[in-house]
Amino acid sequence: MNIALIIFDADGTLRQRKDGDTSRPPLSDNEWEVIPGTIQRINRRSPGVKYGIVSNQASVGRGLIRPIDARQLLDDLAYVVFGGLPEDAIFMCPHTPEDNCECRKPEPLGLYAPMYYHQIGPRNTLYVGDAETDYLAAANVGCHFAWADKWFGRSA
Repeated sequence: MNIALIIFDADGTLRQRKDGDTSRPPLSDNEWEVIPGTIQRINRRSPGVKYGIVSNQASVGRGLIRPIDARQLLDDLAYVVFGGLPEDAIFMCPHTPEDNCECRKPEPLGLYAPMYYHQIGPRNTLYVGDAETDYLAAANVGCHFAWADKWFGRSA
């Protein structure tokens, strides 16, 4: 497998809420932290590859956070973990599951954004996530998939 692009889910994969609440993503900068060991494992496991982030953010659609603020939290995450990512390498779906949009995982549209930006196809892309919707999105795109706990070597 020749992986040139690794796309990560955000919540439960790269970051976690400081209070341990896994039912929703963070709504402010002081509510989240990078999951311990994440940065070191990325640096060790994937030298030379490109990166992206794709994240469902239903809190936007529910009116709990403004789209610009949710996006800023993802940009901040990218800065902390990767030293920053290009704007087009990060995709955020702001819709709720009830909206039945085309960009919410498990639909494939979000995963195509960083692939298109980096000009790397599904065959050379790995998506790392922690939810069934992540797994299904990767299957719908036809890229490789790894469960976050296994890829990062975390105990589940």
